[in-house]
Amino acid sequence: MPTNPLRQSSDLPTRTDLHRSIRAALALTSLATLTLLLAPGCARPLLAPDEDRSPFDRYDALRNQQAPQTVEDAFGRRNPNLRGRLAPKSE
Repeated sequence: MPTNPLRQSSDLPTRTDLHRSIRAALALTSLATLTLLLAPGCARPLLAPDEDRSPFDRYDALRNQQAPQTVEDAFGRRNPNLRGRLAPKSE
């Protein structure tokens, strides 16, 4: 009786081999995802804090009417001062 080549136990992967390969693939995927999420934090900011954002910023700076770029909230976190920079100037 001929032996079936598909039934040779030495060629079939065992359950632990499958678990090991799944763990390795999961670890590589997790590492790649973590790298992609943390890599943009290493880049320098798009606009420097002392750079003019518009011609109006330069105008305000020359007349000493420039609003601060960031403000602190009640918890001490620095947030962009959008309201102060976009509000109309009162004289």
